[in-house]
Amino acid sequence: MSSTCVFGDLHGRTHWQKEVKNDLYDMNVFLGDYVDHWTYSDETIIDNLNALINYKKKNKDKVILLLGNHDLMYMFLGESQFKCSGFRSSYAVQLNQIFRENRHLFQASYQYGDTLLTHAGLSKKFFNVLKERLSDKIKLEGEKYSEYLNEVFRNVPNYLSDVSHYRGGLKEHGGIFWADMKEHLSKNNHIKGLNQIVGHQPVPSITTIPFGEDTFTWADVGSHDCGDGNDIYRVSL
Repeated sequence: MSSTCVFGDLHGRTHWQKEVKNDLYDMNVFLGDYVDHWTYSDETIIDNLNALINYKKKNKDKVILLLGNHDLMYMFLGESQFKCSGFRSSYAVQLNQIFRENRHLFQASYQYGDTLLTHAGLSKKFFNVLKERLSDKIKLEGEKYSEYLNEVFRNVPNYLSDVSHYRGGLKEHGGIFWADMKEHLSKNNHIKGLNQIVGHQPVPSITTIPFGEDTFTWADVGSHDCGDGNDIYRVSL
């Protein structure tokens, strides 16, 4: 077991810097969406992103930076399948450069044992579609979901960015950057034997739902700007 600190969507917020200062955890996992905010300035958001990247560079073995849909919008600037609300043209080119120069520091998913962490979650129905779509190219080895998803992202990142009608899209099922809570709570859509921790879905406090012996946890309370540490999920993995 290792002590892990999971940070929900930052959207420019700097509270993580105080939390990691004392080096209390074996692993620090960030669930993505580092950019875009209703009121924070471009400079504040960019400075915070650069600070996070520098923190990762200095602590590569104990920091995981997952990508969110807002981050992908700038990483793949101009590609329509990665668009979402909140886009700022004022810093788009600068963010594109930052994300592309440091792309090797980010990943689509992280797994420890039977716990999978992604930005929005992996639903059973979307996963079945994805496996069929890639049946002759990328294979799932055992229950190494994260390795599979990261391999997909390296080769065809848009395959993980499907948006369902729950989020205003046209696809039947949302991918790991866009899936909605309602999709994960729908009947027969949980992957048995897999615990998940995600951001993306604004919740008033850390929310864990049981699925038999498994659990699904939503950790994005950043959209509520709590600012008191309640959006930090401390867990043993």
